[in-house]
Amino acid sequence: MAVEIFKILFKQSQESGYFSFVKLSQELSILSPRSHEKQGVSYTSSEQKIIVETKAAIVKNFCQNKAIKNTDKFNISILNGFMEFLDDETNSEKILAQSFFLLHASKSDFSDLKCPKEIIINILINFWSIDTNVDQEKYSEYHSMFQILIKSKNIIKTIANVMNELIEEIDKSEYNFSNLKLIFFYSDFDTLGGFSGKDRIYINTRPFTRIYNYKYFSSEVKEIALKLEFVRLFIHEASHVVLRYYIGNLNLSSPHLKNESNYKIKKSVTECGIESEKKIFQQVIDWDRSILNRYNLIYCKKYLNDILSDNFEIFDTEKAKCVLIPTEDIPKVAFSIKFYDKLRGF
Repeated sequence: MAVEIFKILFKQSQESGYFSFVKLSQELSILSPRSHEKQGVSYTSSEQKIIVETKAAIVKNFCQNKAIKNTDKFNISILNGFMEFLDDETNSEKILAQSFFLLHASKSDFSDLKCPKEIIINILINFWSIDTNVDQEKYSEYHSMFQILIKSKNIIKTIANVMNELIEEIDKSEYNFSNLKLIFFYSDFDTLGGFSGKDRIYINTRPFTRIYNYKYFSSEVKEIALKLEFVRLFIHEASHVVLRYYIGNLNLSSPHLKNESNYKIKKSVTECGIESEKKIFQQVIDWDRSILNRYNLIYCKKYLNDILSDNFEIFDTEKAKCVLIPTEDIPKVAFSIKFYDKLRGF
């Protein structure tokens, strides 16, 4: 219903040239008193059904999004790509990836950031650039690392411990990490690291390309930092996959688990992925800027080898001389991304 009403209002907005999500929310409230409630997306649904359910959830998420409410009216040209996305009934890996990204973006809280309106517009204009049709062989070394990480007893235990800290009673079997897929994608988002889906971890190739092109740094310096960033992304996004598997809902948000889940939640956290990161790396690390800060290559190279050998202790951030992201600077979003003063596609 939400998608159909959006399409009707979008067509009606052609004359004025502006679309109002507030008006859409009001229309949905008239048709359904429960329209303000977040729509669930079942983890057990087929991929085709997930795409359908996700589109409806995205529209409703946008209606409840603080940044969108504050902006309200959008030039309809900004929404043309989103309208085409809603009309596209194909079932492909690309559409599935775009669906998961928009699902996460639509429920993310951008209201505390410097330019929330520009961020929303950037998402609506550039989400279509997410394309999974890339040469996966080009990243074969990372696929090999991925196979090691999904078998890491210590990483799996770390993520399981975080789940047990969040959820009172887990009545499902342990998540089977062999079900996880790694998918690299291209996009126009410069600082989007990645995001998760049902049994999927999506990694953006653009930051890899940018870092590979850094001048004045050796190939080894760039390679070790990128591989540790890959490990960080794996831990972060795998945690989201496991949490959504246990809760059974792909449209849940870490800060609001108590309101959105039938499970007994022990505590609310801003971001379960960050909770898992900190169990291993102590803090959230900006590996991009750590290269520029000339991190301790010898220590970090050894730590990477220790992780891949599944024989590691907690990361020593001081010895590593890496750049940390302060907790207050970590955006409250449902994917891994960094926002800088100049957006440049983030």
